[in-house]
Amino acid sequence: MGWPLVSLGELVSHRKEFITIDPEATYLRCRVQVSARGVVLRDRISGGEIKTRRQQVCRAEEFLIAEIDAKMGGYGIVPHELDGAIVSSHYFLYEIDQRRLMPSFLGWYCRTPDFLNQVTARGSTNYAAIRAGDVLNYTMPLPPLDEQRRVVSKLDRAAALVEELRILRDTIDRDALSVIQKVHLGRSDSSERPFGEFIDLWEDRISVEPTQHY
Repeated sequence: MGWPLVSLGELVSHRKEFITIDPEATYLRCRVQVSARGVVLRDRISGGEIKTRRQQVCRAEEFLIAEIDAKMGGYGIVPHELDGAIVSSHYFLYEIDQRRLMPSFLGWYCRTPDFLNQVTARGSTNYAAIRAGDVLNYTMPLPPLDEQRRVVSKLDRAAALVEELRILRDTIDRDALSVIQKVHLGRSDSSERPFGEFIDLWEDRISVEPTQHY
């Protein structure tokens, strides 16, 4: 039997907590990456440099979604290291009912095409932004918490392996480039020659016809 589809409005609640920026304090600002790549640090900034004096406060394990970038996958779960970071009113924050839904499970599910398709389908196609209430109408499969933990554990392990492979590939690329550079430098002399000795400017000019397509 499949997992039941549940609306996000049953699992999360829209939260607004604004503060007035203290010009003498220092703040962390966060942002969401598009393509559902998560929430990251934007910068660390003095309150005196922030033009909009009212900002929202993020809490760890909340769902953060960008009003403008949502249709490009601009959303994710707030990581613990960004607890207390601030965002503007162009973001929406949602508390997650962790008695029913693990934030990490939602974090993985919101990366799926099924979730993104719901975001892009809501509202006018000519209007880039979404509204806070739209999010509450999205649906997602909701397994029991034990099953959510099992799924998240498997996906986390797979992601860790992918990251290990990426680091290994980058190391191989750097080592290969280093070898090529050493071989090149070892076999070349120290004299410099004009690049024009090795290439020629070539232009194939044609007349543009007004009735043709290019």
